[in-house]
Amino acid sequence: MRLQPLTYWKTSYGDLMKRALPLAALLAGCSAEVADEMEAALTQANHAIAFALLSTEPAIWADATDTNPATTSPTTGSTTPLLRHGGSGDCPFIERIPDTGDSYAILGDYSGGCVSGSRILPAIISGVASIDVTGNTLVADVSGITLDLDRPLGGQIEGTFTMGDFASGESQELATQAVLSLPEGRAPAMSAATQLVTVLDSDGVSFTGFVEVTRDDVSLAVHFDNLYLPWTMIAGECPRPNAGTLTVAGAPDILVDFAAGEDDEAVLTRKATSSEPVRICSFPSDTW
Repeated sequence: MRLQPLTYWKTSYGDLMKRALPLAALLAGCSAEVADEMEAALTQANHAIAFALLSTEPAIWADATDTNPATTSPTTGSTTPLLRHGGSGDCPFIERIPDTGDSYAILGDYSGGCVSGSRILPAIISGVASIDVTGNTLVADVSGITLDLDRPLGGQIEGTFTMGDFASGESQELATQAVLSLPEGRAPAMSAATQLVTVLDSDGVSFTGFVEVTRDDVSLAVHFDNLYLPWTMIAGECPRPNAGTLTVAGAPDILVDFAAGEDDEAVLTRKATSSEPVRICSFPSDTW
C-alpha cells in the first residue's frame, strides 16, 4: 500500500514540522514501486536504530558502581554518586553485588519511571534490569524493564565491554548480541536480533553490525556501517544519525546515507537511483 505524506509533532522542539514529501516527489523518473520500497526501507531503518539503542542501554552500566562516580554515569562523567529515586541522584539507581572483585551483579533500578542518565534512550524507562559480569563479559536480563510505562521489554543481551574514562578523552566499547521483543499494544509487536560493536564517546554513539527486525511476520536485516548519533540528536521521538550508512537488505538492497544532506536528512540509493535528501523522521519508528 502506498504510504501517504506524514505530518507529525516533533515533541523535542514543540514545533509543527513541515509536511514530508513522499519519496516519489524526490526521485527523478522512478516508478511508484521504487518509491514504495525506499519509504519502507527508511521506516525499517528507524526500527533498527531503535533496537540498537535499546540493546545498548543496560549494557553500558556493566562497569558501574554505587560508590565510584567516574563509572556510575558512563556517558556523562557525572561526579555525583547515584541515589535512590526521590534523592538528588541520577537514573537508574545502581547496586553492585558484591562491590569488589571481577565477578558481580549489577541491578539498574529505574523505579516507577525515569529518563536514563545514559542519554541512550529517548523514552521513560521503569522497572529493574539485571546484569551478571565476569571480567569484561556481561549477560543482561531486560525482562524487568518497561518502556514508556506501557510496553514491557523482553529478552537478553550478552557480550564484552571496555569502559574508558570520558573525562580523559577515552571511549567505551561494547561488542554485544541480543534478542529483544516488544509486545503488541499501542503499536504492533516487534522483535529484533542484534549483533553490534558500539563505541561511545563524549559526543555520541556509533554502531557497526546488524539488526534483524521482525514485524507482522516479516523479517528484514539492516546492516550498520559506523552509524553515528550525537547525544543531542537522540532526544525526542525520532533519534537521528548524522554520519555513517546503513543498508536494508532486500532485492535489491537499499543504502541509506546519513552523511548526505543536513543533520536531519538522508539520501537513499537503490541500484543506480538515488533520492534527494529526505527527512529521516518522515517515516519514523513507532517504538517510542
